[in-house]
Amino acid sequence: HLLIAWPLWYRFGRPIKVSEVVCVVVWVIALFTGCFVRFSHDRTMVKAVNFLLPFPVLIFSVVGTFKAQSAAISVSSEEKRRIVGATIL
Repeated sequence: HLLIAWPLWYRFGRPIKVSEVVCVVVWVIALFTGCFVRFSHDRTMVKAVNFLLPFPVLIFSVVGTFKAQSAAISVSSEEKRRIVGATIL
């Protein structure tokens, strides 16, 4: 999403430290929820909640990408179709 919406910031403003912290946090959350599901008594409810948690972030990213892509004039229509395909996939 950031690559499409703010390409200059993404190219020059993203320190490696932030990427590392995000990766570590994602892995810790995944391990925590995995252990929670493993030792929970109501596994169906926990699995449903874990399945639905990433949807707001996904929707936000898709909508932001489509808005930025429609405003971009320097991107060819073929490249826009590839971006839409990758985003939907």
